[in-house]
Amino acid sequence: MRYGQRGGYTPAEQERRELVRLKAAERFAAGEPTKAIAGDLRIDERTVRRWNGRCQVKWDTVLLRR
Repeated sequence: MRYGQRGGYTPAEQERRELVRLKAAERFAAGEPTKAIAGDLRIDERTVRRWNGRCQVKWDTVLLRR
């Protein structure tokens, strides 16, 4: 079975996941290591690396708006 857009998350789950991504972005900007971010946010280290690599420019834009 294939998931529809947004990976099958409900709107509440999507919002929670986005908050986790924003917390990770703040910590990327602070220069924290990937392993520490993954452990503290209770997500896979590979996911953290993927977010960081894929969205480096986006994080800068998001953090500047806050």
